[in-house]
Amino acid sequence: MGFDRILGTQAACNTAAVARGRPQISLINPEEEARIRELIAAGTWLDGWEGGEPAADTVMPIVYQNGAVQPLLFSVEDAA
Repeated sequence: MGFDRILGTQAACNTAAVARGRPQISLINPEEEARIRELIAAGTWLDGWEGGEPAADTVMPIVYQNGAVQPLLFSVEDAA
């Protein structure tokens, strides 16, 4: 989803740029796009990632470098 949003933003900016006679931008060039699509199709993840990691908006306890954990004071369900 994020990849498609980046490409959509790039396309929208470039459409507006062409209409105004301004330079286009390149957030992701065609070579990068092709490689990213290859990696997505192959199910390749960053080092240590498996694809089932929590989303960035998931509230989680804080884990410090020394291994200490600060648990959540309230659960997300309590806030609702």
